[in-house]
Amino acid sequence: MAPKKKDKDIRSNRTVLVSGKFEVLHPGHLRLFRFAHELGDRLIVGVLSDRLVAEQEPESHVVP
Repeated sequence: MAPKKKDKDIRSNRTVLVSGKFEVLHPGHLRLFRFAHELGDRLIVGVLSDRLVAEQEPESHVVP
């Protein structure tokens, strides 16, 4: 019977992706990044473009 893999072995070579607008970076975003990174050994953060955010939320009050 094969030995059980350790948690680190299970998550090795796993890439985690999070995306969002992150217009104003705050502690909640940092918690999200830390949590997501715990799920794998590599974290990719995708940031929506200003154009896409403006199309989705034309009334946005944050100035890019």
